[in-house]
Amino acid sequence: MRSLWGIFAVALCWALGLTGCALQSSRISSSIPGTLAESGYKEVLFNPHQRLWYRAQQTGTAPALRLRVYIEGDGASWWQRKIPPADPTPRVSISAALAVLDDFPTVAYLPRPCQWLANVQSCPQAWWTGGRFGEEVIALSMNSLDWLKHQTGAFELELIGHSGGGTLAVLLAARRPDVHCVITLASPLDTAAWARAMSVGALRESHNPLTVAAGLHDVPMWHYFGSQDEIAPEEISKLFLQKWPHAKSVVIEGWTHTKPWVTRAREFKKENCLMDARASDSTSRSPGTDL
Repeated sequence: MRSLWGIFAVALCWALGLTGCALQSSRISSSIPGTLAESGYKEVLFNPHQRLWYRAQQTGTAPALRLRVYIEGDGASWWQRKIPPADPTPRVSISAALAVLDDFPTVAYLPRPCQWLANVQSCPQAWWTGGRFGEEVIALSMNSLDWLKHQTGAFELELIGHSGGGTLAVLLAARRPDVHCVITLASPLDTAAWARAMSVGALRESHNPLTVAAGLHDVPMWHYFGSQDEIAPEEISKLFLQKWPHAKSVVIEGWTHTKPWVTRAREFKKENCLMDARASDSTSRSPGTDL
């Protein structure tokens, strides 16, 4: 259990802003796959550009009704918001930590394309820069979700994403009839407004959730923001939220872009569209059952 406590301690350290976290970043990054493995997750190199992890119910049990997927954020930070990293693999992962701590029976951790790869040079840099929400990235993620459903036998999906992972979750949900819940955590839902607010270049090779919102009218969505978030405050997403008033927006007082989403996860997991683990167990269906 050393790695499990390690990732939790690191997430806590990072969430609380304690000194020394940055010095440990390289060790933190390498410990995340080990922690996922110790927590029962299977690691799969889905294709040369996509690695993923999933944890399914034991063989012989009925297929789960839903698969809960945690989608990684944009990954390693840019230097002064101008120079992209050579490797987008995150140093610390809120999404991975949440996946490890989740007691739902069928869970997956979906990194973004090119993260956790030994040969990241084989990836187009656009996939973690201007095209991070582009057509190729969306297509890879769609294929990954299809494969995960097949492997786990799930009928429906719940997508949870932190930061850019939530942005991607919305874009995926707009194209998939099998998504029954979207939870975003500190995510910009209007990437054009976000780029202007951050004074960074426009994501010209990417889709903007604001422009695909028409495909989301039947999808339950809950969007959580921190009142002290200086990277993706609710204000940036106001046009998206106005366009789809059925989507629930919750601002949590005192929370920032990174803290304390892991250590106080229970506070955003209640009273939304996520299925209770016990309900999932009791409503599991056989493969031939119609939904």
